[in-house]
Amino acid sequence: SDVYKRQIVSDAQIGEVKSLDVVVVEAPSSHLGELGARPELKWKFNKDELTRLHKLQAALIREGARKLKLGGHLIYATTSLNKSENEAQIENFLRTSHNSYRLVPALSYLKDYVQPYVQNFFHFNWDEKTLASMGEHDPFLVLSPDVHSCQGMFIAILQRTRIST
Repeated sequence: SDVYKRQIVSDAQIGEVKSLDVVVVEAPSSHLGELGARPELKWKFNKDELTRLHKLQAALIREGARKLKLGGHLIYATTSLNKSENEAQIENFLRTSHNSYRLVPALSYLKDYVQPYVQNFFHFNWDEKTLASMGEHDPFLVLSPDVHSCQGMFIAILQRTRIST
């Protein structure tokens, strides 16, 4: 079995790191995927703040992707179901990345890597119906409160396919 060195890196340390197997970017977001549990967010949401969030999200994706070794994965997640914070961010990054990254189908990644981990450590299995519902937005993974009984969440997985010079 593969042995991975796990390292949690703070914002202050990220500049020193490179050639990582996996980078997880849990990006700041509008949190609009949490409306079911926190309805007050609807009234606190400021559209002007969205522009600042878009810039920050794009910068985090670029910086995280830059830290990957060849074949490494970047997992981008938000607690928003807003396409401008999710699909549009990933599509924009891929359009400007000179074919150095590819979008990995999230459902197959979930089945191959996440499900065995969850089963092994938490003795929990997702049934086929739940897995199928998670794949409705493939290649992205979108969890919605009305279907999955959780806060709304978006996940995209990118793989570094080339080191550009």
